[in-house]
Amino acid sequence: MRNKVTIFILTLVLSLTSFGKISPKCKFYYTDKTLRISLSPTKDSKGVQIVERMGHTFKLIDLSQVSENSLEYAQSKKFLNEIFVRSLAHLNKDQSFIDSILRLNPVLMKQMHILLMFDAVDTQKITAGSAFIVAKKPTEKLAFEKELDSISVDQIGARGYPIAEIARVGMEPNTLQSPEKFRLLIDTIFEVSMLSLDIHSFYVFTSRFHRTLYKRYGYDLIELANTKTHPQLPANDLILEGQLPR
Repeated sequence: MRNKVTIFILTLVLSLTSFGKISPKCKFYYTDKTLRISLSPTKDSKGVQIVERMGHTFKLIDLSQVSENSLEYAQSKKFLNEIFVRSLAHLNKDQSFIDSILRLNPVLMKQMHILLMFDAVDTQKITAGSAFIVAKKPTEKLAFEKELDSISVDQIGARGYPIAEIARVGMEPNTLQSPEKFRLLIDTIFEVSMLSLDIHSFYVFTSRFHRTLYKRYGYDLIELANTKTHPQLPANDLILEGQLPR
C-alpha cells in the first residue's frame, strides 16, 4: 500500500506551469483562494528571493541574474540533475527520456527561474522544487515546445509575450510521503507564479489525470490542446493555459 501511495504522489508531482502579476481574478484561480506569499529579495545575492512558509524556506532564483559560480547556481543544478532526475526514475521513466531532459536543461538555463524548497530541520538540504521557464519573445521557446518539437505556443493560441511554463517539478521520495509538504510545494508554485513576473499567460504540459488533481487543489486551467486537436501529443496528455489580466 505504501508503494502505491508513493507512486500516486510521484505521478502527481511531475508537471505544472508558471508566472504572473498578482490578481484574484485569474481564470484558473478559484475566487475563494487568497494569495498569501510574500517574497523578499536577499541583500547579498542579486536575482534571489526567499520566503518562509510552514517552517520551510523557499528560494526563488533567476538564473539569468546569478553568477554560474554562485551557491544558488550550484543549488539549482543539483536540483535539476539529481532531485528531479530521481523523481523521474521513481516514475519508471526510461533512461533515454531522462537523458533527453538532461541534454535540454542547459539550453534552457538562461530562461529559468528555479524554486527550491528546503528541509525544515536540515535547513541546507533541498527537498523539492520546480523550474519556471520564461519566454519574453517568440524566438525564446518553452520547454514543451522543445520537447514536442512539432507544437508551438503560437499554434495553440498565445496571446502575447512574455509567457512562461512551470516544468521540472520534483521532490525527494521521503518528502513525497508527506501530503502536507507536497500540498505546500504545489500551492507555493502557483502563488509564486502569480507574484513573480509580469506575463500574459502561462502553460502546463501534463496529463488528464494531473489536470483533475489540480482542479481538486483549486487550480482550474484552460485546455488548449489534446490528442484530438493535436494527434502528435502523447496519449492522454494536454497543454493547459492560465491567463493573467493585464
